[in-house]
Amino acid sequence: RVFDVSLNEKLKYIRRSYFGFLRAIYATVIDRRWRIRKRRNADNKDPSMARLLIAITILFIQQLVFAVILCPLAALYLCGLVITGGISLWRLIRRDYGEVDGGANLQPALNVLYSLALFQGVLFCYRFFSYSAGDGLVSKVVEEYKLDKEGPFRKSVKEYLRQTRNGCAKDPSFIKERNLVTYAVDLMKFESSGSYLSGARILDALLAQSELKEQHSMIAQLIGSASCSQIVEKLLQALDSRSRQDKEIMELAARIVVKLAGEIHLKRFPQGILCISSLLETSQRQPDDDSAPSDEFKSLMKQGLVILDSLAADKHNCSLICEDQSLLFKVMAPISSDMLHLIDHDEWFSVAAASLQVMCRIVTSPGSTGENLRNQIHGNKEVISSMEQILECKTCRKHKLYILVIKILTKLPMDAAPGVGTKSRGKFIKTMARILTSDSETQDSSIRKLAGEALAMLSEKYATIFLKENGGVVDDLSRMLFNADHNAYRITAAETLKHLCMHYKENDDCFKELMKTMKDVTPKVNFILFSCSLA
Repeated sequence: RVFDVSLNEKLKYIRRSYFGFLRAIYATVIDRRWRIRKRRNADNKDPSMARLLIAITILFIQQLVFAVILCPLAALYLCGLVITGGISLWRLIRRDYGEVDGGANLQPALNVLYSLALFQGVLFCYRFFSYSAGDGLVSKVVEEYKLDKEGPFRKSVKEYLRQTRNGCAKDPSFIKERNLVTYAVDLMKFESSGSYLSGARILDALLAQSELKEQHSMIAQLIGSASCSQIVEKLLQALDSRSRQDKEIMELAARIVVKLAGEIHLKRFPQGILCISSLLETSQRQPDDDSAPSDEFKSLMKQGLVILDSLAADKHNCSLICEDQSLLFKVMAPISSDMLHLIDHDEWFSVAAASLQVMCRIVTSPGSTGENLRNQIHGNKEVISSMEQILECKTCRKHKLYILVIKILTKLPMDAAPGVGTKSRGKFIKTMARILTSDSETQDSSIRKLAGEALAMLSEKYATIFLKENGGVVDDLSRMLFNADHNAYRITAAETLKHLCMHYKENDDCFKELMKTMKDVTPKVNFILFSCSLA
């Protein structure tokens, strides 16, 4: 190509030759002289000044050569096309070519020659200004994605612009089917850690913007394809806290995996669970002078739990997770250790919430998928005790921990739980009844609704425990039939009482009290229904 002049490369050669010569002088004269001087000082001998004079002389010659030859050459490379373009424009304006033999043919030829030179100069100027406009374009992209204008993402976008521009200079079709997403995915295929990091930064920045639906779909499609399985494998390997991975790479990989969990099938990556599981072991990797887990380690634990929750949304991934007993134990560790109450709520809330979310995701899975975790939970006294404390804690009641604990405890197989005694089960039922029958102004409506659903289910499965441990709850439920501020609560109370009447099999004082209550409320309920039918 006539106009494809790689000025940057030529200037780089000049700059490299200059600094290379400087390093050569230092290595052969200065550095060697220093070593010789060190040896002579050890022998109490004076060093020679000859080498220093030689170094100064060579350096002077180099500077002279650089100023006389290399600098003009660099200026010629940089401004040569501008100079020739200016001269051509001047000659086209003047047109004083003189009178020579064959002038009739020479003048048009010179016009064409000068026009070509002028056109080349114009193209060079356009290319120069387009390079200058690149920074503005990069700034617009960074601003569009609401990122740090001076952060590492800017460098990645700038490199993308440079490579795209160079590729289009060689082949205009280079830009087809190429964008920031495909560029980032291609970078992550390289073995270079720098390229991988740049690609991960771009993907993380794009996935962080919830409004970029099209980009998210494209990323998921590319990452989920068979050709990009090595990228997923690299992302999972980057999560391995046992290896000496760069902290930034690990955090980027964690955020990307969370967003793309729906496209990751753990069956294709046997080591994936092991790498994710290592994030939950970080609390055991503390410095000797600090017994409490650092913020960095807690952040990694939370990321690992969030990743597991996202992966467990797929039933096949959930099955693989449930098969790993050691992983389930690590998932429960933040709750069984009760760091939430032993240390600080604010410090451990996010980790505890993530742990409960994974537990809730698995134990509420249909079929036998969550049976392993349900069995582990109901046989673990520490976990049950910690969850009971969450139900009694006023601080925890303000957060979603309360709801998650209710969902988990409701799903446990209470009738065969060696670690959960009758007293504990009765305590849970009593807590649910208190939440349901409490004043709506002091209780979250979503929690009341969930507690009501739990009571209705527990009364059907565990009617005996329900009545024997919480006989007074029958009176509370009967009052709700008439005093509840919402029909949904009345329906829940009625359904719970119905289940108790149907499934309580013993003829004792609890049953007699239940029948007495039902005889009292039945006429009142019938009267209300009759009044409503007349209205």
